[in-house]
Amino acid sequence: MNIFISFIFYMSSVFAADIHHDFLNIAAKKIEYYWAAPQGNGPFPAIIYIHDDEIAGGKYYVDNGVLIKGVKSGYVTVAISQSGFGESSGPSDFSGSGTQDSLLAIIDLIKSKPFVSKIVLYGEGRGAIAAGMVASRSKNLSAMVLVSGFYDIEDAMTQFELRGQQTYLKKIKDEIGVDSWRFYQRSVLYHSDKIKVPTLMLNGADDERSVSYHATELAHLLNAINTEARSVIFPNIGHEIPDSLKEAEIIPFLKKQLYSKTK
Repeated sequence: MNIFISFIFYMSSVFAADIHHDFLNIAAKKIEYYWAAPQGNGPFPAIIYIHDDEIAGGKYYVDNGVLIKGVKSGYVTVAISQSGFGESSGPSDFSGSGTQDSLLAIIDLIKSKPFVSKIVLYGEGRGAIAAGMVASRSKNLSAMVLVSGFYDIEDAMTQFELRGQQTYLKKIKDEIGVDSWRFYQRSVLYHSDKIKVPTLMLNGADDERSVSYHATELAHLLNAINTEARSVIFPNIGHEIPDSLKEAEIIPFLKKQLYSKTK
């Protein structure tokens, strides 16, 4: 039994050691990120995860096992801490230019690695907003998955007001104020013409912190310019979409976009 326990402890240490905790410094700004890669020279597809409101930032995907799970599936996995989260420099800007620029820098860094082939951007909540905006600016992406996001800031704030979601509404106002230009900088719907990568969007119909019809509108706009896009709205589901429902949509989507011979 002691030998077995020692073996399990050893294997846990090996998996933990495979997760790298690094920083990218640009001027006076520090960008925290975690990453892990399968054994071998690759090249492997990479998934870059962008968190929601988790204070720990990218470490959230370390603690919940997502990075290691992705590596076991053959992906290079990366988790970035948005501005003001984890150990990344602040302030937090609700997926604004500071967060977007940090993401672009990490994408360029990961793309430069010889063991990386295609890159998928995966964002949840505020991370989905950031991912959508970055996709309108980057040419280094092959696909994108957006979960529980909303894509018109001004309209979302109106909806939150109507729903009485004062706590979340205050969070947005505290980070970006009330300014039409700042809303525009974060509203993916107004930048959809520049998104050229296949996109899957998942939302809960009863999500109190999102606006599900934004995803439907974004899918329509993307399809209109021949960018493959699909929106899935889960009935009776809130902000936290069960993993089983997400994986049932995401796994075949990634298989098609990253491994199909037509891609």
